Amino acid sequence: MNALRTLRRAWRRFLREQSGMTSVEYAVLVAFVLLICAAAVAAFKAPAGSAFQNSGTSIGTYPDP
Repeated sequence: MNALRTLRRAWRRFLREQSGMTSVEYAVLVAFVLLICAAAVAAFKAPAGSAFQNSGTSIGTYPDP
């Protein structure tokens, strides 16, 4: 929970800052984006896999002309 609080503070500081970003702020922003991407991949991994499997199965059932 402490890490989440630190990220929130860094995000608020980033939004209030008027000058350019520092390398630490870029690193926090990149870590946040990677965390969101990893969560999205984990959430959609099974549904997307089963959708592709179902598509492949149904395509394979049609007879050749």
